[in-house]
Amino acid sequence: MTLLIEEHSWVAEPSKGVTSGTMLQDIDTGRMSALPCRGRTNALPEIFDDGPSMIQHDIAARLEALFSQRGFAEPSVSELKAASGVSLRTLYRHFPSKESMVIGALQHRHERYHAFLEDEVPSDGAAALSHLYRRLGHWMKHEAPNGCMSINALAAFPDNRDVSDAVTRHKRETLHWLGTRSRREDLANELFLIHEGASSAWLVLGDTAIEAALSTTLTLLGEPRK
Repeated sequence: MTLLIEEHSWVAEPSKGVTSGTMLQDIDTGRMSALPCRGRTNALPEIFDDGPSMIQHDIAARLEALFSQRGFAEPSVSELKAASGVSLRTLYRHFPSKESMVIGALQHRHERYHAFLEDEVPSDGAAALSHLYRRLGHWMKHEAPNGCMSINALAAFPDNRDVSDAVTRHKRETLHWLGTRSRREDLANELFLIHEGASSAWLVLGDTAIEAALSTTLTLLGEPRK
């Protein structure tokens, strides 16, 4: 079995589409392989083209859990490999850069969060949003202990357009869900701001932020507070 264990830093020509990254050396053959780690690349994982394969889906799920718990700056190459549950060669075959791993994780989280939003929604209107906020505290406590992963990704990769695009898509689809499910598309922006405020304030206020968001939402929709 071939092991990829030795890392070397490198700098590539900008014309090649990457600016820096990691070299991995195969200790059996001595062959060096360049793995981009920063900047915009053309080698995005297949998950964004034709949909994820089963192994890509599984890797993305594990990476999502790692980034949610440890953030984006902390995990080392060895931690990424261990969390992915596959060999380093397989990991980089499906996600050829750290940014593509982050985007894969964000895509998987987007799908999970929207499944969470839809799970057992009783009906449209105020009841749907009440249902959301009754469960949001559990999501924040167990799935987002360090706050919104999408916003944290933007902070970690402020100049990466692919990361920005992934976050923007997630936020816009969440805004659309809130407007559609509430039957008040005219208030979609306001409902979105309340939702985002609750997610951000949870780190400081905990469940009080969720309760305040629900109360504010019901007031905005003209419903009695519960």
